Amino acid sequence: MKAFGLRSGVGSLLYGERKAGFEIVGNCDWRKYYHTGSFEHNFNKPFNKDLYDYDIPKLKGLTMVMGHPECGNFSNLRAKRMDMTNALDIPKFVKEASVIQPQFILMDDLPKSLLVYGISEYKKHLKDYDLYFEWVSNWGYGNVQKYRNRMFLVASHKDLKYRFIPGEKYHDKVTQDVIQNCDGLPN
Repeated sequence: MKAFGLRSGVGSLLYGERKAGFEIVGNCDWRKYYHTGSFEHNFNKPFNKDLYDYDIPKLKGLTMVMGHPECGNFSNLRAKRMDMTNALDIPKFVKEASVIQPQFILMDDLPKSLLVYGISEYKKHLKDYDLYFEWVSNWGYGNVQKYRNRMFLVASHKDLKYRFIPGEKYHDKVTQDVIQNCDGLPN
């Protein structure tokens, strides 16, 4: 199983894939602030700014493409200034993922992004995929932030006949349970 990051920052989504046994083949992200050396250090794979810096035919046959395009326009922090004409780099992510044609595509963004780049746009560019849009509470997946909601697109190639079933679980963790051994560090 092979996974590739497309707008995947320093590779946080890919970290889980690696723990699940995936080989991480690379990452591409145009956002300069993610080019810190963290991805290369943690994955020992190339990290380029543009998908076309990779040999695209060699990316064919991937199991998973993962990414989290820009989401600042859709944040509650910017709710009054949301630009309904600016889908940021979501269209580029969708089009590039469709070029690669992996078995699965996973995209993380904010729910309000669907107001700017609607489901019909995803369907137009991902015709070969069954699409599942899930509004997910990060809390239901072990995060201590109860009200931090995300929108995940899970796309599976139609040939696979895959059905996505969310796996949210109740927990009673608090920040102190998750962040430990920080004595002596600045707050």
